[in-house]
Amino acid sequence: MELRILESSLNLRVDRRNDARLSNTDYQLKKEVAREQLAYKDVDLYCNVEYMECQDEEYLYEFSKGYKRISALFGKDNRGILCYVKKELGITVVHRKEYPHFLHFRITKNNETADVIVFRILVSDSSKEDFEDRAKQWNIVMEYIDSNIKETSRLILTGDWNHARVRSQYAGYNQESFHYQKIKNDLKIRGLSMGINLKPGHKEHSYAGYLAIDHIAVGDAFSYLEAPGYSHYHPNAPIGTPDHAYLLACIKS
Repeated sequence: MELRILESSLNLRVDRRNDARLSNTDYQLKKEVAREQLAYKDVDLYCNVEYMECQDEEYLYEFSKGYKRISALFGKDNRGILCYVKKELGITVVHRKEYPHFLHFRITKNNETADVIVFRILVSDSSKEDFEDRAKQWNIVMEYIDSNIKETSRLILTGDWNHARVRSQYAGYNQESFHYQKIKNDLKIRGLSMGINLKPGHKEHSYAGYLAIDHIAVGDAFSYLEAPGYSHYHPNAPIGTPDHAYLLACIKS
């Protein structure tokens, strides 16, 4: 099995702090965004987090030509995860969660099957309590894997994991309860390898100084055909308020 994956934070959210009258129907997700994503050739799986139902008919139509849609949407704005999988591939949705935003499905290609989990750690104000809540969400995902995935060797994880800055030590910082090293260690315990390895002081940014917090990890049945990387994000990219580049990965078993 060889899979090409593009993960993105669409960054669509209702800004009620500045205008309480706004709703999800006031927002647009245009065809230009779909065309930008589809310009990456031979992608098997598009994994979008921070999606929100809105004026998105053009966007959805572009993907409908060659892909099947699966989603995990929650709340009054129908916000969460939107994935597109090539039509010729087999798909079985296994589970959805609202906290954190979470979608587990199985994908079949050339008679091989893999478990795919796409999730986004929800955040608030970067306080100590916020990072404790992020840790709680992360632990929910790890507990789900321990209880429900029989073969972690054939597991693929991706999404926006919101670990914030990578430091050499975290004592005394709000991040003490949830950080990049915790993520990496928890995945290693389960036989999962990170595609992008960050180091303290490493200036890996997804766009205009924003942190590189979108990741992919795979079980040991898979290897990376090349090191996953972030796309170069144009400041005027037609996608919400851009704060994440696309994460591009190609894996094989």
